[in-house]
Amino acid sequence: MAGVLTEEEEADKGPLVYQESKVFQGQSFLCNVFDTTKGRFITFEIYCLETQEGFYKRYSYEDFDKEFRFNAELMNPNRKEGRFHWVIERLGLVQVGKKLQLERKPEPTEEVPELPIYETTRKIPTGRMDLKERQRLRESMDMLDIKRSENIQRKRAETKERFLQHVKFIKEQAEKKQREVEEKNCRREAVAGEAKGRGGPEGGG
Repeated sequence: MAGVLTEEEEADKGPLVYQESKVFQGQSFLCNVFDTTKGRFITFEIYCLETQEGFYKRYSYEDFDKEFRFNAELMNPNRKEGRFHWVIERLGLVQVGKKLQLERKPEPTEEVPELPIYETTRKIPTGRMDLKERQRLRESMDMLDIKRSENIQRKRAETKERFLQHVKFIKEQAEKKQREVEEKNCRREAVAGEAKGRGGPEGGG
């Protein structure tokens, strides 16, 4: 399952559990992994902070396990971070019709995923993280949530402002057209009145 998250899916995708950054088509994206234990699925989302574009690919727990059934190193489901990194290495944007979709390629892409800029000291964990690493990851996730929320709010505010400006423009154009029609009618009535005034004496003579 790949595409763009609906509002319902956005709210139901679970907590952020892993994060890296990667370049897609010349732009830097944050690669986020969400784990929904209630719905039993993993969501990979790439999010561009510059354009606020987001794409996702979702796995059921069963399908996610199938990705590693022939991988001796990552066959163990406890090696979650290593699995997440393995998938992100193979994520790519593909043109499907007029839309872009996030897909898992058979092999790693040319673009190599990296740690987020604000967390360059953490090594990519392939097994369990210790308490300090988990705390650092949680802090980084909080930073991402704040940044992402600010960007979403800014984008919504900009969209609302453009909409209000458009409504104002349409209203002004409608008022302008109405004035032009009224002025045209007034001129027409004035011309008709002048013609009628000139025609009265002539008819009487």
